[in-house]
Amino acid sequence: MPARRLLIALNEQIHLLEEQVSAHILTHPDAEIYLSMPGIDEITGARALAEFGDDPTRYTTAKARKSYAGTSV
Repeated sequence: MPARRLLIALNEQIHLLEEQVSAHILTHPDAEIYLSMPGIDEITGARALAEFGDDPTRYTTAKARKSYAGTSV
């Protein structure tokens, strides 16, 4: 039974963290851009933002960003 209680507690913590991430991504200046992409919600939008960073000058072109993401052709 201790393992079950641990899993319940961890699931509660995950839920609370998801709520916090969702609330914070909505305050980011680029949230509308990230959330406008198909299949992106607050959690995956926050993950994409964390992965790419929020420096608008980091990638000089769209191709550079696609290359970093591994989707460039």
